[in-house]
Amino acid sequence: MNLPRYALVLSGLMASQLAGESLFSLRCGSLNWAERRGWSGAIGLAILGGVFFLACWFHLAPTPPLLLGTLIGIAGAAFCVRRHIRNHAEPVGQGGPGTRFLELLIPLGVILYAIRALAQPMYGYDYLIDWGLKGKTMFALAKMPAFLLHSGAVAPSHPEYPLLLPLEMASLARIMGVWDDQLLALLFVGFQLFTILVLWGYLVRSVGRGEAAVGATLLALCAPLYSRLLTGYAEIPLALAALMTVTAFRDASDHRC
Repeated sequence: MNLPRYALVLSGLMASQLAGESLFSLRCGSLNWAERRGWSGAIGLAILGGVFFLACWFHLAPTPPLLLGTLIGIAGAAFCVRRHIRNHAEPVGQGGPGTRFLELLIPLGVILYAIRALAQPMYGYDYLIDWGLKGKTMFALAKMPAFLLHSGAVAPSHPEYPLLLPLEMASLARIMGVWDDQLLALLFVGFQLFTILVLWGYLVRSVGRGEAAVGATLLALCAPLYSRLLTGYAEIPLALAALMTVTAFRDASDHRC
């Protein structure tokens, strides 16, 4: 176990969470604390990839000080603006013994997935030929090479696919200083955690805490999705993106009614 690398990856994830939370708090409305953390985490990871993209765009070396400093700077600037904005969070009601028991299983599901994800380096076909290949190439070259998007030589890696996931992996690897197929799995544990928070928070707000506990527990223990094989695949971040899209659409529809 390489503790310095763990610390660097976690520092990158925490800095992205801080940046996402500071920005999202400017317009989070009346969401409860769980939804705010889940949305902020997802936005923060997108910012993490975006900072790497902008560094490459402006021909800057994506060094750890640049990446972490930019994330912290974004968080600081948004915090200065946020001080003048009041957001009223939705209260979370009390649950019964059964609800509290189920809620205790939620972190257990996250821990079990983290153990599976970190047991060995990511090895799935889609990771090796697509997402991991693109991320590792951008990490090694410290830029976004055009051949990833246009060359027929990399056709099996689907150049038409979005680059946000590889950008996030490349950015975390740059913060860590080395491409580590095992430790980068922490990114997918983060995706799982943010998905659970968004689902639990939305269900608490829309139907009740008991139903939210059932839904979030089933999601946390969903081994077919949060499996060793799918770690490194797009299915896990896509689940988060789909959930955010659906809940945002439902909220928009409710406000129009």
